[in-house]
Amino acid sequence: MPKISSTRDHFFKLLGKELNEQQLEDLTFAFGIEAEEYEELENGQNVKKISFEIAANRPDLLCIESLSQALRLYIGENQGKIQYKIVQGTEKLYVKAATSQVRPYVVAAILRNVELDPNSYQSFIDFQDKLHQNYCRKRTLVSIGTHDLDTIKGPFYYNALPPQDIVFKALKQTEQLSSVQLFEKLEHDQYLKHYLHIIKNSPVYPVILDSNNVVLSLPPIINGDHSKMSHQTKNILIEVTATDHHRAQNTLLCIVNGFAQYTQAYEIETVEIIYEETGKSIITPIFNERQVVTNLKYINGILGVNITVQQSIELLKKMGINSQAIDDQQLSVTVPYYRTDILQECDIAEDIGIAYGYNNIEFKIPEAATSGGEYQLNKLSDMVREEVALCGFVECLNFVLCQNREITELLNKTENNLKVGIQNSKSDLFQCARTTLMAGILKTLKTNQRSKLPIQLFEVADVVHKGQKGNEIEGIVGAYNRRFLCAVHSDNDSSGLEIIHGLLDQLMVKLKVTQENYSLQKSTDSTFFPGLQANIVYKGQNIGIMGVIHPLVLNNIDWPFPAAMIELDVQTLLEDF
Repeated sequence: MPKISSTRDHFFKLLGKELNEQQLEDLTFAFGIEAEEYEELENGQNVKKISFEIAANRPDLLCIESLSQALRLYIGENQGKIQYKIVQGTEKLYVKAATSQVRPYVVAAILRNVELDPNSYQSFIDFQDKLHQNYCRKRTLVSIGTHDLDTIKGPFYYNALPPQDIVFKALKQTEQLSSVQLFEKLEHDQYLKHYLHIIKNSPVYPVILDSNNVVLSLPPIINGDHSKMSHQTKNILIEVTATDHHRAQNTLLCIVNGFAQYTQAYEIETVEIIYEETGKSIITPIFNERQVVTNLKYINGILGVNITVQQSIELLKKMGINSQAIDDQQLSVTVPYYRTDILQECDIAEDIGIAYGYNNIEFKIPEAATSGGEYQLNKLSDMVREEVALCGFVECLNFVLCQNREITELLNKTENNLKVGIQNSKSDLFQCARTTLMAGILKTLKTNQRSKLPIQLFEVADVVHKGQKGNEIEGIVGAYNRRFLCAVHSDNDSSGLEIIHGLLDQLMVKLKVTQENYSLQKSTDSTFFPGLQANIVYKGQNIGIMGVIHPLVLNNIDWPFPAAMIELDVQTLLEDF
């Protein structure tokens, strides 16, 4: 989960009261976050700081201002949340048609008459970084630019131009560079180099300009030096570009909610966004507050409490949420514009639970009596693992997903009818679910070529098979899992088939499977050498195979020594376990 930090003095100043370590721990734990006090050396002095671990679903709390404001409401220091005044602005931002090729959406807002100090300015910068890393998905979906409005002149323009046509002096640079030259230089920047790939291969780069063609930013990479901010900045332009308009809007709302408190009149000024291609005009930020109707019976049932509608209203106020009673059982809840995590009734119930205090919920014995126990298949699997390990085999763990060729060509097969493929796979390494453990264990064998012989490996894990019509174990998705065992033995002078055979007999003895119930029968599997392989039959059902691995298979993994392998469907043995 993301972390934010602040000096101890600055946080308690914003909170309005000072807490000792235990009080802070109790408060943050009850609110659903974690706090840790520590000391850090700054300018030769030890500075007391506090770090907070915030849930990923609360991007609005990723700055110390929003967090302290929420905690003030929670402990009753504020009678109500800060009410911001929305001012209709005159600034316009024109969006050119070319931006649809790279990052098509932009939203913006202005904060005027801002009073920042070094602490609040640093918090403003840190908030943007935390949003970038988390909610904005490392700038791939959304990127934020903030500018000193007094150094630039509107109207503003959001365009997309060829990289060589964008020339400006970027932040922390000493000269003007084209985007191509800038990217070459930033390849060596330990921080920004991780974002270059987002637009590097695009024929055009997004750019925000003012009316004098001054470059404000090259989203999502870097801002221009001309409009850079400091703690002395009085008027701030916030622009957010994105591939997802909804997420861009939510990001902007989080920022203005956290920092509009530093304006003299608690004002947020809007900006008109004009899309020149369609003529569409949007005023941002959009302060839409949704209404969610919830039922008290549902809340009491899910939390295990017995509260009234009026109590629910008071509890939601502690969480900064306004609501009103419809009747004695229903509640209409106004979701704050910055609460992107509230989607449905259960989210309202969660906030009421936090405000009520989970430690205050009465402990009750469940009405339905149940008894726990180990899942039988897992119990059987653990027994098999223990026995195989005691026989000198080393356990390995491989991916459930694999390449198509690994369950066909690698095993000397032409096709696999049980294969469950992955549509539009993002990687060639993961094209389907494994139908056998053989491919994974052979790849593990290949990576251990320098290990001392003999090598004995095994794996007990699930495979995935495509369900056939009429199959009783077919799942609703048309596929099902089976628990398999696969083991391999290899030495420089022999395949060790007798060792693999001995492993099978030892397992059957330990699992109390009598000789009358299992046998070996002739098989013709192309993965194994002809005449040196056998099917394992249990109560007339083929449940596995063992044998000497075919030289073509060994050649596919570049393995120079003979080897023997067994694969067994241990789930079938569960019937008598």
